[in-house]
Amino acid sequence: MSKKLEEQLLIELRKRVIEKDRKLQNTLEINNMREATIEALSEMTSLSEREIDIIATEVHNDLLIDARRKKQIVWRAAMSIFTVATIIFSIVFFTFGGWTGWAMIIGITISVAVFKFKKQFLREKTIIIDYFDNKNHQWVENTSIIYNRKFVDANYIFEVRKKNWCYWDKIPLEFPPNFEIELTSLWKKGTTSEYGLILLENKSNYISFQLNSLGSSSYSIEHKGKFAVDKSWKKNSTNTVSKNTQRIIVEDKKFKYYVNNKQVFTGDATSYISEFLEVGVRVCDCQTVNFEKIVVKDDKGKVLFVDDFVKPKIEWSPKTKYEYSKQIEDGKYIFEGFKDEWCFWSSLPINVYGNVDFTLKSVWLSGKIANFGLMIFDNANDYFYFQITAEGKARYTQNKNGEFKTIEEYADCGLEYFEQTPIIQKVKFRNRKFTYSVADKIIYTGQFPNLHITKIAVGVCGKQKIAFEKIIIEEV
Repeated sequence: MSKKLEEQLLIELRKRVIEKDRKLQNTLEINNMREATIEALSEMTSLSEREIDIIATEVHNDLLIDARRKKQIVWRAAMSIFTVATIIFSIVFFTFGGWTGWAMIIGITISVAVFKFKKQFLREKTIIIDYFDNKNHQWVENTSIIYNRKFVDANYIFEVRKKNWCYWDKIPLEFPPNFEIELTSLWKKGTTSEYGLILLENKSNYISFQLNSLGSSSYSIEHKGKFAVDKSWKKNSTNTVSKNTQRIIVEDKKFKYYVNNKQVFTGDATSYISEFLEVGVRVCDCQTVNFEKIVVKDDKGKVLFVDDFVKPKIEWSPKTKYEYSKQIEDGKYIFEGFKDEWCFWSSLPINVYGNVDFTLKSVWLSGKIANFGLMIFDNANDYFYFQITAEGKARYTQNKNGEFKTIEEYADCGLEYFEQTPIIQKVKFRNRKFTYSVADKIIYTGQFPNLHITKIAVGVCGKQKIAFEKIIIEEV
């Protein structure tokens, strides 16, 4: 590089840095002035800062609408002048003749230019400001339950909502070498997966005696966390719409399995189970089963345990296990996750191009430290996730076709642990370049693959509770 070119580079660099700093300082001054004004008005009146902030947003929108109206007036006046000029132009050229072709070309060129100017001049900019104080934008509200176990009307109702997973509840018992168990149950709704009785040594060594709603029965033995025996389903061996009673007769770890007083299987658990220590009920996949009665007797007929769930035994553990919750409450969109290493989100379709600013205000309420933040999609499956944690760390990730293409390292936001403190994330797009900042500190810059943004989402990962308080989307 020549000395002259290097000097030009340094001059241009200095110029751009100073201009960038000037714009940032202006933005900070405007934000500080706005916050000071809102704070002063709050002290002077009975309105809260939030209520004044909402009024400020309404004023902002009213001014934008007024500016658009004035643009339309200017445009109509300009079009009137243009129409008159076009008529005069046409009369002159057609009167003198010989210029018809050129007149058409000039007229078409002017029309195209006017159309493009109108499109740019009157283009409606997308502006969305949501304080989550109403449900106008139709954000999804729901609670995802993994399972729900409860006592209702002399039934232990076991509802599972997670596909391909099994859950059980069990109680400890002192079993003699020889005993028998009876369990009465009624399938209510759901898939055709298994449910029924379970006998355990521990969670890695157990026998599950299975039924399904298709009228079949089976059993399996798990040993050291792996299936050692998995019997094929015996069809037409159970009731499909009425109650079933499973009966297991155990003689020194050998057993006979009956359904509705009909023997369906025999087996031997000697090689897999050292001793039986617990008995329980088990349901798999997405279905609901009512357990009505369980009885355990020794080989002499003495009752060792009985529960008809009228007054359930305290050893059972009825509870609801949640996956996540998303609810709009008191002007906040509250997300709560109940699983580690698991993320969920709620999206809003939008349709913006090119230059657009996104602002998200959120508060970390409680839980473990994990990421949360703003997701921006350029199609149904591909997105950038602009994350932050309550420890003041931030990063972004890029997901393409279901796989992470980019995972940046967490960067320090210059903030300390901000529990219960509102935090502002901003993502600015200029053409295909973006700038990600937290509390007005630039964290990352990068390239976005598309000019078209199709939807946004707010997301949370892990076991934590987050309140999203405000989101702004504004084309610039």
